[in-house]
Amino acid sequence: LVVATHHTAYAEGAYGMGRYYIERHTLIPQATMAQVVSLMFNGVFDRFPELSFVCLEGGFTWLPHVLWRMDREYKSVRQEVPWVKQMPSHHIVRDGRLKLSTQPTEDLTSDELVKVIDLIGSDEVLVFSTDYPHFDFDSPLRSLPAGLPKELKRKILYENARALYGLRPAS
Repeated sequence: LVVATHHTAYAEGAYGMGRYYIERHTLIPQATMAQVVSLMFNGVFDRFPELSFVCLEGGFTWLPHVLWRMDREYKSVRQEVPWVKQMPSHHIVRDGRLKLSTQPTEDLTSDELVKVIDLIGSDEVLVFSTDYPHFDFDSPLRSLPAGLPKELKRKILYENARALYGLRPAS
């Protein structure tokens, strides 16, 4: 089973909920990070091994840091969450239980995107999305940087979502 989540709540700052759209929109990745951390440490990945998640419209360049941070905290205080049976990064990277959408487009060069994927440890985490028809949608023609290796581009635009949803390959 695949569950897709949208940034359903905005993150609050030190003075509460942002008053301006730009504040709330800037903090969307923070809300997505909180969703991922909550799923992990509340044991959802361990309790439901057949369940996968797609977090939509929360960005992805933050994932290497959050993986590192969750693993670090797990090593030092895992006794607090005995229901989590393995390193958080294993659920996400090795087991492929979490996908993140490419929307909003991160303004990266192809080398930078490859580096982020390398830091994540898997080229199977990203799935393409545009957010169309919203005014700030990402054009499929510009959402991935020029010069991206052809096989990686195919995985992001097609293969990762196809595999996630169990669809047959296109003829």
